[in-house]
Amino acid sequence: MWPTDSEGLIAALVQRGVDRERGWYGGLIATSNRLGNVDASVLDKHGHLDLALHCSEPAVKILIWGHDGLSAWGCTTDLNVVAKVVMAWQDGADGSALADSQTCIHVGTEEEAIAEQWNFMLSQGFDYLQDIAIPISEDPVLRRLRPWVSHGSLCLLLGNKPIGEDGRHLAFHDLGRGLWWLNVGGSLETYSGMSKEAAIALASRLASSWITER
Repeated sequence: MWPTDSEGLIAALVQRGVDRERGWYGGLIATSNRLGNVDASVLDKHGHLDLALHCSEPAVKILIWGHDGLSAWGCTTDLNVVAKVVMAWQDGADGSALADSQTCIHVGTEEEAIAEQWNFMLSQGFDYLQDIAIPISEDPVLRRLRPWVSHGSLCLLLGNKPIGEDGRHLAFHDLGRGLWWLNVGGSLETYSGMSKEAAIALASRLASSWITER
């Protein structure tokens, strides 16, 4: 029987030999610092591996995060493969090694990794973020930036450096009543009380100049 929730997924993997005591953070993970709903996460020195039950079909999305962002990803309908991936991760394999051993795991370019993160957020992201994430994703300039969620706000980063290491990032904060606060990292500039459309348009102009300079 295909698992329908987090506990069912973890139980199915344990039955296939996965050690639940090694790095697991189980239960539905819906924190304010994730792109979307994750059913289980396995921590390791390389970073963490997320598992998410696919929302529209019996499949498991696998996201492998290194210290500089998404390093590998994949999707499979075979729970035996998922178990093998998790056990290899627990044994110290990184994203590249997992991609070498499992055909469902893919290591791509920075652009492909960014596209995968957008796809995950739009398909399995939190409902409260969709109001801003969808129109942002429709802007071709902003779609080239890496989406991230920090303390419940959608952020866009240039490249794979975390927030704080590269000043060029944008953060959209919902003020309510249809108003938004746009924070521009690096310059410490803030633009408050803007409509969603105005915030996105300004962000697009700023991001365009960053991409040109890169």
